[in-house]
Amino acid sequence: MTTGRCRVLTCHACIWPEALNFGAAIGLAKPRWLGTITQVGFAWPEIQRRMMHFRKVLNRAEVPVEYAWHVEPNPDGTGQHHVHFWAHGNALPKSAVTAAAVASGAGAVADVTPAHVTGDAAEVPTLAYGMKACRPPHAEVTSLWPEARHFLDANGGRLGRTTKGFWRDAAGAPLRTLREAVRMARSEQGRGDWLLSAA
Repeated sequence: MTTGRCRVLTCHACIWPEALNFGAAIGLAKPRWLGTITQVGFAWPEIQRRMMHFRKVLNRAEVPVEYAWHVEPNPDGTGQHHVHFWAHGNALPKSAVTAAAVASGAGAVADVTPAHVTGDAAEVPTLAYGMKACRPPHAEVTSLWPEARHFLDANGGRLGRTTKGFWRDAAGAPLRTLREAVRMARSEQGRGDWLLSAA
């Protein structure tokens, strides 16, 4: 038994469960890399434009990569934002990521590290690090808190974005939609699907 949820991201009760579902779908895809780009912009239109250009530069450099990404505010309080991304690909040179970030106006400081996921390799982790602003600050919240509202604004009203081809099942086969990935991730984690029953 649990409280019914509307699944609307602006709902204080639903944003964190939805972020956990999104993070489980990312975990199901088993990304090899965790990357950070540090100066992607001040507001969603600018951030979106720079991230589209970032992708184009990587494609032109023949760096094949698919990724899921989230925007967060920089901790310096300037209003600037950074991006965390979870990526597939046999190789993702830091030099190529930095060059693409510079070319797209997203700053010269970027990082790429192997995505070390803790726990049993057979388990599906929940990779929600880039969505931590969506976690309620305390159990008694009754409305959406400022950090979560800012997170949604910075991400264009979503929990994150993905490039085409990012979603995969546990065996690495492509999945078409986030919904399909969430359903499979929940099943792999033993959470399954909810059944509605008359009281």
